[in-house]
Amino acid sequence: MIPIALSGRINNNEPMALWIRLFFLILTVGSLSAEVQNGVLDLSHWDGRRTISLDGEWHFSPRALSEQGSSELSVPGVWDKANKSANGWGTYSLTILFSDTPPRDFALSVPAVNSAADIFWNQDKVLSIGRFGQTPELTVPQRKTDVVSLEPQPGKNLLEIHVANWGDLNGGLTESFHVGTLKKLLSERSSGITLSVFLFGCLFVMGIYHWGLFGHRPSDRSPLWFGFVSILLGVRGLVFGPIYLADLAPWLDWQTMMKLMYLTFSATALFFVLFIRDVFPKSTPRWFIPAGLLGAGLYSLMNLFLPVAFYSPFLHPFQLYVGAMGIVVIVILVLAILHKEPGSILFLVGFLLFFATIVNDILKTNFFIPTPYLSPMGLVIFLVFQSLVMIKKFTEAFADSERYSRHLVRLNSSLERFIPREVLSFLQKKSIVEIELGDHCEQPMSVMFADIRDFTTLSESMTPEQNFKFINSYLRRMGPVVRRHGGFVDKYLGDGIMALFPGEAHHAVDASLALRVALEEYNLHRSRSGYATIRMGIGIHRGVLMLGTIGENQRMDSTVISDTVNAASRLEGLTKKFARNILISGETMEAMGLEQSSEYQVEYLGEETVKGRTKPLKVYALEVSQTA
Repeated sequence: MIPIALSGRINNNEPMALWIRLFFLILTVGSLSAEVQNGVLDLSHWDGRRTISLDGEWHFSPRALSEQGSSELSVPGVWDKANKSANGWGTYSLTILFSDTPPRDFALSVPAVNSAADIFWNQDKVLSIGRFGQTPELTVPQRKTDVVSLEPQPGKNLLEIHVANWGDLNGGLTESFHVGTLKKLLSERSSGITLSVFLFGCLFVMGIYHWGLFGHRPSDRSPLWFGFVSILLGVRGLVFGPIYLADLAPWLDWQTMMKLMYLTFSATALFFVLFIRDVFPKSTPRWFIPAGLLGAGLYSLMNLFLPVAFYSPFLHPFQLYVGAMGIVVIVILVLAILHKEPGSILFLVGFLLFFATIVNDILKTNFFIPTPYLSPMGLVIFLVFQSLVMIKKFTEAFADSERYSRHLVRLNSSLERFIPREVLSFLQKKSIVEIELGDHCEQPMSVMFADIRDFTTLSESMTPEQNFKFINSYLRRMGPVVRRHGGFVDKYLGDGIMALFPGEAHHAVDASLALRVALEEYNLHRSRSGYATIRMGIGIHRGVLMLGTIGENQRMDSTVISDTVNAASRLEGLTKKFARNILISGETMEAMGLEQSSEYQVEYLGEETVKGRTKPLKVYALEVSQTA
């Protein structure tokens, strides 16, 4: 058995370090790290069941292996100290030992190399990444991954990698290499690709979904920013995962790929700052947005318009900035919880997990830990918590909507007691909220005025409470009669009624007769209760009137404006002069026609010139028949 262990050594006196390394083992399950020491890896007892990580100390020469200055260098890692710069070229070498019967199905999994490389196995070139060159002019960088089949021989086998870097922040072998059976490595690569594509699909769909939310409700901009965060981290997962955009789009050059790597990081920070501001505006300090726009915005512009060699040195300060802003976000979320903002607790839990993956990626980029890149997966987890927050908000909003809907139904029912539904219909409005000052319509109608005779004398014998009870008792019997005959009460004038009949003229006449019958029944009830009986006068006139709203912005009322209203009111007043109960105008008789008018007991009383009219009114008296 070969000695299989975690990368590095564990001190038995440091239990915390043990747990941390066990955590890293869980994250990298499926791949074990053999001890690469002094540029040698012993696989003489390897059984082929697991893939092996080639992390450890490789031989490294700043130039060719034959030149002086060869030393040990950690892989993955940067060569800055050994090469005295991130730029330059050098050669990594690793001796792999096999038994006398080496495995036949053997392969090497190649990650991204910074930034161009030629890979040799036993002095045979097996793969080129970009074009390796000893000068910037001769080098063509490329971001590429692959799985290469190798033919091992018994005993020693030499793996050499010539690497050139001219422009990236880090040079050398910055990712882990793995060896194993070709089938196993291809299977792991396929699983990694599937996971990357799955995460990208999830983030892409969620990004489009949040943009759709913004499109339906542009007043809330938080879904817009979160949509950008989702799409950017989805693309970032393709840039850093086992499948790269260069595999899908070979025409993308190295500069473009590097811009995507940096921009997806800086722009994500920018849009997340805007997202937090719009989700928790009460808890977000004023300086948070300027700080976010200045830091993340400036670095994003650098990523867009400047070459990689210029902005890559600023990555480490920007990573510290992102860490500081993440801590500020945590403080904001704690304040949001204290302010009892909806969803803040779930949001904090999700963000802590997401922020942990961002910290992981920053530490991974700087070679502090050997974990994979986790921020896309972290965002998916955060999306789950974000979805729970949205579900909670939508549930509460739906409950509020139902509550407000019930309240509006009750409110509309109450308002209809003050503004008749028929008024809305005539003004062609579906709801009272649509009515505006000055809305009006013109239509022929019959107007009826019904008033209690000698009400002033009657009210003097009653207390205020008795007055209101009497009036409401009287009107409660008369209002339904008007509605049963196709009319509606426009106004209650103290002890009187003003009713409008938009239909046939005889509807108002029939209603007046029915009102007289209802009054007789009411008087019978009053007599039995020991109260005095009452009398009522009714006047009806038909003509064109204008119905609309009057008043001012803070107080409006619906009303009718027309000579028709004045004539009907005057007719009601004439009932006292002629000592008749119901008077109708000649215009009303004409509207009913001779055939219909003959069905009623009417008596022509003559012409009367009433106040407010120059043209005299033809006045007819209507009597209550036995069939009324």
